Amino acid sequence: PYSRARQALNKMSTEERQAIFNFIKLAMVDTSSLIFGTIDGSHFPKNIDGDFSLEYKKDEIQGSLQDAIIAKAEELGVYN
Repeated sequence: PYSRARQALNKMSTEERQAIFNFIKLAMVDTSSLIFGTIDGSHFPKNIDGDFSLEYKKDEIQGSLQDAIIAKAEELGVYN
């Protein structure tokens, strides 16, 4: 699949390739945002009960992960 995708991209103009890459970046940020929102407790996937937690060096990280990924994406112009 990677080789075929690369071949297809090579047939596109620079502008078309950039549009595809921008879409992929957006999909990555949106997916990460949902995952972090689930950990933060601001997004609630269907059929999942209970709370999630993320720890780093025995300290729980929670509460602003989704905001952080969205802020970084905005800083990088992903939503433009």
